[in-house]
Amino acid sequence: MGFRVITKPVREHPDGGMKANMDVELVLEAVNLAPVVEEMVLVTGDSDFVPLVDYLSRKGLRVTVFGPGRGSTSVELIRASDHYKNLDSLEGVVIPRFGHENTLPEEG
Repeated sequence: MGFRVITKPVREHPDGGMKANMDVELVLEAVNLAPVVEEMVLVTGDSDFVPLVDYLSRKGLRVTVFGPGRGSTSVELIRASDHYKNLDSLEGVVIPRFGHENTLPEEG
């Protein structure tokens, strides 16, 4: 279909936080794909990816970032990308919040 999804299991930390650190996997995938694609789409708000976006841009790729809203996406990442889309503003996108107090409503 023209795209590839990279995933990793989410782990729960002792403090109850959830995390799936995928920095290395995403960077390796992006660098390996750079010679054969015209555009890269990253779904992150993490400023750790600014050097990757800069690298891809220097290689001539367009870079679109889909990031969480509410101040959770790095301003530096937004500025480095060619296009930025706020996940919270996309129709049909539901971003669940982890924890018992933030559960999705049941369908009825």
